[in-house]
Amino acid sequence: MGYLLNDTLIVEAEFLTLQIDVYPGGYGEGKGNSLTVYLGLVGRDKLPPKKAIWAECKLRVLNQRRGRGNHVENTVRHWFTSSSPPFGFHSFMPLGHLQSSMGYLLNDTLIVEAEFLTLSVSKSSP
Repeated sequence: MGYLLNDTLIVEAEFLTLQIDVYPGGYGEGKGNSLTVYLGLVGRDKLPPKKAIWAECKLRVLNQRRGRGNHVENTVRHWFTSSSPPFGFHSFMPLGHLQSSMGYLLNDTLIVEAEFLTLSVSKSSP
């Protein structure tokens, strides 16, 4: 479970804090045409230089109208280190999908979910 801070969802696990950044108007290559979603490590500058964290995570935007089989999902597989920036998708889904008739944005609410498949800490970078 996490909490929302602006357009960032903070997810706290036992030994680390991850954040999901959502850019509704897109970012980078997705600016103006896509929803952009990133997964980042909070406090990465405090991570010892040779330590790394492996995350395998399904990022998902829920379809609130049509249900389970219609969600948009992408999988992040990434080693986070003290120098690695947030990792994700410039073009997670087209902005056109955010029309209320599509069911992703309903009553001004967009639900972004993270399902962590693997989280592990390595004593040295891969």
